[in-house]
Amino acid sequence: MQVVIPDIALSLALPEIGLAILVCAVLILDLFVSLENKSRVGVVAFVGVVILARVAFGQWGEGARTTFSGFYVVDNLSVFVKVCVLLCTAISILLLLQYAKVEKINYGELYAMLLFSVFGMLVMASGNDLITVYLGLETMSISIYVLVAFMRHDPLSREAGLKYFLMGAFASGILLYGMALTYGFTGTTSIRGIAAAFSGPGGAAIAQNPVMIFGLILLVAGFGFKLALSPFHMWLPDAYTGAPTP
Repeated sequence: MQVVIPDIALSLALPEIGLAILVCAVLILDLFVSLENKSRVGVVAFVGVVILARVAFGQWGEGARTTFSGFYVVDNLSVFVKVCVLLCTAISILLLLQYAKVEKINYGELYAMLLFSVFGMLVMASGNDLITVYLGLETMSISIYVLVAFMRHDPLSREAGLKYFLMGAFASGILLYGMALTYGFTGTTSIRGIAAAFSGPGGAAIAQNPVMIFGLILLVAGFGFKLALSPFHMWLPDAYTGAPTP
């Protein structure tokens, strides 16, 4: 039996690996910091995110490279998205430091959940396959569900978190079903492979198939909910009202 060695270049995933280590470091540090000094956890998270933004920017201009058997791609677009996400995260942490002090939120897990959601965003940015995109999306979503309901003593926060979770779970199922139908007709979950199936011989027949069209509609609906696009934005007002936003 022939053994196929997967193509894995961990250096291309340095921002994600570093962020995973940072999440663990934040959680461990939280165990040894007193309630009065939880802001130190946020400072460590801020410094780590800034360093990771510099690491991600170092991958700029090196061309498109794939790893993990083509499931993961690093190009200028993905690097740009990662740097923007990490810089926005750093700004959010600065705002969160003051907000946590005013609201007396003494939980270091708040920074860990924020970083964990960012991890999902970075995975999505480099996703070269529907499976990778879905895993990154769900990693981000689960963390945001927790963040929305983080003020568990506030009824509005609990209500917003529950509504967001239920609607998000429903949308995830729709999105996954749309991906399954797309795979059934194209024979691949690779984004480039799907594009090649539509543009190649027989692509017109695939695009005109009613079931394939239904699958694409499900994909649009699933992503539309995650992006809060009309008419899939009904969860947005409650989530923004109940979430602990600075």
